[in-house]
Amino acid sequence: MLVLTVGSSARGRPVSFVGSTMVMSNNQPFMVTLSADHTPLRWASFGLNYQWLNRVDGAAEIFTAEANFLAFRWNASDWQANAFLTGNLGGLRHLGLNAAAVSGAAEADIESRRWYLLASSRWIHSLQGYTDVQAMARAGLAPFKAEFDQINPWVVIQYQYMPRFARQQVITAMLRLLYQGVLFEIGSSLRGEWLVNFSAEL
Repeated sequence: MLVLTVGSSARGRPVSFVGSTMVMSNNQPFMVTLSADHTPLRWASFGLNYQWLNRVDGAAEIFTAEANFLAFRWNASDWQANAFLTGNLGGLRHLGLNAAAVSGAAEADIESRRWYLLASSRWIHSLQGYTDVQAMARAGLAPFKAEFDQINPWVVIQYQYMPRFARQQVITAMLRLLYQGVLFEIGSSLRGEWLVNFSAEL
């Protein structure tokens, strides 16, 4: 499956600087994603992805190779906009059965040093008939402009739409801490579901 590594510096972009490797761990009670992507080109990165999804029809595990592409970038004097496309190919295990799986994702973000907006969507399909569609949106605000050598805190609201999960809509408030190439996020949904995310550029 594709795990769309949902972007912006808020969660680590799927295409980073040339020569870097991005590792990520995104965790909620109903979903876990682990990924590692290397960026050999300014506009592309390639890596491996694992995801565990606990849906109403049972848990699924997805192992894939992924390719991420920078489709668009706009640099202004004090803000930046990006669009990314991702494709994954691999295998899926669901209800004790294995199948090949393919998926895709699209993501766009716009941000400055004080605020950012992000929207993403993804889908997955297996030869066994397993399908999944998800969407996510984020809005974040930094209380002050931190320098590169300072910890940059953000307050973030995240909305997730997951029609095949027990909770189809989840709204999460979180604190994001960004220090150079390392990101840590911790939060809770309105119903108390925890969220812990980590990413680092190596």
